[in-house]
Amino acid sequence: VAVVGGGRMGHIRLAAIVANPRMTLSVFVDADADVGSTVAARYGVPVRTSLRSALSDFPATTGVWVATPTPTHAPLIAEAAAAGVHVAVEKPVSDSLGGVAAAYAAARSAGVHLYCAFQRRFDPAYAAVASAVARGACGAVASAVGVFRDHPPPPASFFAAGGGDLYLDLGVHDVDFLCHMLGEAPVGVTATEAAKPASPPPPPPEGGRGVGGGAPLPNGVGGGGASRGAAAAWANGGPAAGDVAAVGGDGGGGGGGQAGATGVLTLWYPSGAVATLLLSRVSATGYDQRLEVHGSAGSARVDNPPVHAAVVSTDGRASAAASQHSFPQRFREARSEEHTSELQSRQYLVCRLLLEKKKKIHLRKKRQSVLKLIFLS
Repeated sequence: VAVVGGGRMGHIRLAAIVANPRMTLSVFVDADADVGSTVAARYGVPVRTSLRSALSDFPATTGVWVATPTPTHAPLIAEAAAAGVHVAVEKPVSDSLGGVAAAYAAARSAGVHLYCAFQRRFDPAYAAVASAVARGACGAVASAVGVFRDHPPPPASFFAAGGGDLYLDLGVHDVDFLCHMLGEAPVGVTATEAAKPASPPPPPPEGGRGVGGGAPLPNGVGGGGASRGAAAAWANGGPAAGDVAAVGGDGGGGGGGQAGATGVLTLWYPSGAVATLLLSRVSATGYDQRLEVHGSAGSARVDNPPVHAAVVSTDGRASAAASQHSFPQRFREARSEEHTSELQSRQYLVCRLLLEKKKKIHLRKKRQSVLKLIFLS
């Protein structure tokens, strides 16, 4: 496996791949020679400054993990696919719907897999909730509430470079998991954002068909018209399904790019389930990632795992450990499982093909033995 990009996610992927006994890190790619030198010294891996040269010099590479800034994803995916190499990429695949569609089209055309990394699916707690919903333990799902408060906030340079969008960068993880868990895509979405934590919440969208021309949602919730600090997109009559326009609250900040902004994302599903996500880059209590699912027969939830499980109780009070510091600690096990699961799925296919080959060899030998007996008789 080749890893492209030596930023924070690149180093997380490098460490996970090196630690996995079933994977081999073939080459590292980064346009910055200094970054390459650091990675080479740390992991003892060959380094190249372009993906083209890496794949040419190391033809045994069967997979590429792209961990570079989003604007560079599309050309790297296309280049890897054209070389017949499977691709895993950090979210989002692209910064536009057209770019996402083009990336998957390139992979399909080349006959390779394109996997977007969403680690919620592989986290033991989230996987247990998804399993409970799938086997009907909660009955018909009526609602889900997710909380994603990041910690610590990224540096100012991250926002200055265009990163940090609450919806594309944070909410996309939970949206993916909700669609995975429910087995369906939303038919309606509203996004509301307050640019300052102290700002009052904006009023909800007006009922019926709004000024934007969007179709109304169930229970009279508004269509494409947006109130102060709110925006909406609809599958019918408004923008294409999946498009979400964000209009900033007091002080601007449309699109979820402000460090102190708080976003509320609501999604309606064909089954009647409704999900609400609270998104923020601010958390005073550590990495805050929770989920509650309620249905006609029961409920399921994911809580914040503490740093350790000890609870100290004295007269009238008790103390427990804080939540995990940030996402590398919170989802360490999920990322390890993510790599292993992807590998196991390919190994299963290889084992099945080898078994079929073994069966064919056995049948061929059996036919030869029968023919030999007939001939001798």
